[in-house]
Formats: sequence, structure tokens, C-alpha cells
Amino acid sequence: MRGNVVRLFQILVSLLILVSLAGCDTLFPAAATATLVPTNTAVPTNTQPPPTDTPMPTATFTEAPTPSPTMTLLPTLTIAPTVPTSTPEAKNAIVLYYFNLKEKGQYGCNEALWYINTGIAQGENLVEDIKLALRRILSYRGETIGILYNPGYASQLAIGDVIVEPGGPVNVWLTGTWNRTKDPCDGPRLRDQLRVTVRQFPEVKSRPVNIYINGVTIGDVIGRK
Repeated sequence: MRGNVVRLFQILVSLLILVSLAGCDTLFPAAATATLVPTNTAVPTNTQPPPTDTPMPTATFTEAPTPSPTMTLLPTLTIAPTVPTSTPEAKNAIVLYYFNLKEKGQYGCNEALWYINTGIAQGENLVEDIKLALRRILSYRGETIGILYNPGYASQLAIGDVIVEPGGPVNVWLTGTWNRTKDPCDGPRLRDQLRVTVRQFPEVKSRPVNIYINGVTIGDVIGRK
């Protein structure tokens, strides 16, 4: 009897052990499988020293010096004698006559003469004033001057002499060559141009004016064929 009890006790103990072993998987979850964590590779040590923060240069504002006015000495003005700078009126100035071919008149081939003011006042020496006026006309080689026509543009004439006879005519002696142009009116135009230029002066305004080219009257020279 006692042997059966012992045997029954052993059987119960064995069952309890089996139940305990079977329940372990149910009561306690399986331990998580350990995942290998990669070993951290050591970062290479930076052997260079850390950069030193270089401070930005501090802007220094230097106040510009206030410029001091420089006194520039003006040149000393020398008082010169007063000289009139205004152009004298035509009645007091030496003028030069040229043709306006578009206007009717009594000179040349029924055309008008217009004057140009030289800006030079008439002086006390009549002969020199006449020479100056004629010299300027004869030395100009242009066919026109502005809108005006110069009939002697093709000629090579110069002043030889001017003689004003007391109470008599004015004799103008020219040297050089008068060259005929294609316009037959240029001969009479030149003759009238020179005569009117001489007669601008009050002393000879109403006197005869005789013009000679190499000792021959201008009328004979321009009338040659």
C-alpha cells in the first residue's frame, strides 16, 4: 500500500514537471534574437588644428580733411589804350563791291552792285584807302563770295599806282593779265566794279575814274576780240 502511494506521488511530480516545462514557452516569450550592431569605425583623428577664426578687419572711418580754399592769384591786368572794336558803319568804312546777278540794276549787264563792309575805317590817306580796296578785290580769286559774283575771278591783275589829280580824275594803273571768260558781261562788270569801288570815297565821288591795264584803257582791253 505504501509502495503504491509512493509510486503515485512520483507520477504526480513527473506530471507537474512536464506541465511546468510546457508552460514556459507560453508564459515567457522567446528572447529577442540579438542583432549584431556594426562596430562603429573610429573616425580618423583630424591632425590639423581647428581653424582659427580670423577676425574681420574693423572698418576704420577716417574723416577726410576739410579742403581749405586755395587762393589762385589772377594775372595782373594791364590797362591798354582803348581801341574801338565795333565795325564802322558803311559810310565810314572801306567797302568792296560785288555783283548780285539776280537783282536788276544799272551796272554790268543791267545788274546790281552790292557792297561788303571790310570793317576798316576810312583814313586820312585817300590814295592808300583806294589801293587797299582795289587790292582786296583783285586778289580774291573766287568766282563768288556768298551770293555775290566776282567778275574778275579769272584774271591776274594787281595795283600798279593810283593818282588823284587835284580837282581832276582819279587814274588807276593796273598790271597783269585780264583773262576773258565765257560770259561776255564779265568785262563790263569788272570795269564798273572797280569804278564804283573808287567812287565810294567822298573826295572823289563825282570825279571821273580812269582805269588802265598795262597802260591801255580798260574799255579797250575788254573790247578786244
